[in-house]
Amino acid sequence: MFSSFLPFGLPISPHLLRFEPLGVGIYAVRSQISYLRQTWQLHFLGSMVDFMNLGTNDLLQYFMAADRDNEQVVEYNDPTNPAFLWLLEFILAEAGKTGREDDVAICGEIASNLEMIPRLLRMGYRSFSIAPVVADQFRKLCAEAPTK
Repeated sequence: MFSSFLPFGLPISPHLLRFEPLGVGIYAVRSQISYLRQTWQLHFLGSMVDFMNLGTNDLLQYFMAADRDNEQVVEYNDPTNPAFLWLLEFILAEAGKTGREDDVAICGEIASNLEMIPRLLRMGYRSFSIAPVVADQFRKLCAEAPTK
């Protein structure tokens, strides 16, 4: 249904898009970015969706090729790994190509990781899905953190 919007006829899998009800007959289109291949489609997706959720738990696991439930490789699921930080910056830059960098929300455990929040803010992320238990600390970090 959306592939006609893409240059060169590149397909977008239907599971990449979700329709969120906003009211009677009104929907927002979102994309959950959890797989590495989706990060290379952001400049296409940005023109078709209202917002994007960055599912960092799965994205980190797949990017590092390390099952987060496997104790033998769990140390590789480190969100501070320089390669993963590069990926997060790349994602925001790709979204920015369509002017959608403010529409990328960080979801998953790193959104509530108090050590990661200042770093994500410096990168340019402005939307977070956090655990309620860290809300007060999150507000304080946001107020104190230098941003771009």
